Amino acid sequence: MAIADKALQYALGKKGCKYSQADRWKENPDVFDCSSLVYRAYKASGHIISTGSRSDIEVNDPAFTLVWPSTRQEAGQSFCSVDVLKRAGWKPQPGDLVFFNTNTKTTRLNKITHVVMVKDANTLVHARGTAWGVREDALGLYGNKVCAVTRLQKDTEPADTTPVTPAATTPAVNPTLKKGSTGAAVQRMQKLLIGKGQKLPRYGPDGDFGAETDAAVRAFQKAQGLTVDGIVGAKTWATLGV
Repeated sequence: MAIADKALQYALGKKGCKYSQADRWKENPDVFDCSSLVYRAYKASGHIISTGSRSDIEVNDPAFTLVWPSTRQEAGQSFCSVDVLKRAGWKPQPGDLVFFNTNTKTTRLNKITHVVMVKDANTLVHARGTAWGVREDALGLYGNKVCAVTRLQKDTEPADTTPVTPAATTPAVNPTLKKGSTGAAVQRMQKLLIGKGQKLPRYGPDGDFGAETDAAVRAFQKAQGLTVDGIVGAKTWATLGV
């Protein structure tokens, strides 16, 4: 059995265990937070992750291939969704690690706040929080908040190590955006809005075109004498400076 499969079986065997950041590294084998579950699962299966102190550091373990984004420096800098990654070619494998931003108020530079382990194409296992403990959930639980995906190299065939490049994360042109849009283009637009003096105080540039972003777009359009429709088309992009 591959190391990743063994790690997954370890994690699944801990379902129902308590979540605690304070006690995650103590001798009690049945208390975890998200990163310690992943670290201890792989350690028990034959691979010691280079650090297990935080999920935003685990993403840098050199033994893991970075499936998305294209460089480790980009991990946590933009967001994507599970569905977009699948359409771009990612085939979730047992033991894959998926990193999320589940706290929009984090002060971390790369915004990664949570790590989970893939069970199958539609399911993850993770230490979710104090109210849930270790459990299974849908792989799409956190929507478009994926920050990175990695896979243990020694368990991977060469054909599976090619990084995926979702079109949504590397747009060749500025797409038309509106409420409900998600992805890197939205995040880029949000940063431009902030640079033009608009405020996104609650969520910031999170890659999600919600009500707050819609209001900021309309305010910007009004201030610039554009049609106030909340749609970021060619004229709004141009006025934003791109």
